[in-house]
Amino acid sequence: MSRVTIAEIKQAVAEEFGVDLATLEGQRRTAEYVRARHAALWLAQRLTPHSYTAIAKRMGHRAAKSVTIAVRRIDAALVADEDLARRIAALERRLTEPMH
Repeated sequence: MSRVTIAEIKQAVAEEFGVDLATLEGQRRTAEYVRARHAALWLAQRLTPHSYTAIAKRMGHRAAKSVTIAVRRIDAALVADEDLARRIAALERRLTEPMH
């Protein structure tokens, strides 16, 4: 498996959730932006070797706690929200499968 970068994750999540990169890294707290931001943080934690602190910094957050919160919320949401689970699984496949 090739290494996935945080930049690739941000781009894929922005496309999937229909937000721009500035919004993904921003502080707006509307539900759609928060969900996209949390999905990106969750994928970065899962698919990269970076620490929570490094992920937070690269995603425009000040504290590693942002990643911790996002991971917990997405883990819980994956159980309750089939659409989100499908979307995140598709993003994981897109990011990890080799190009043909």
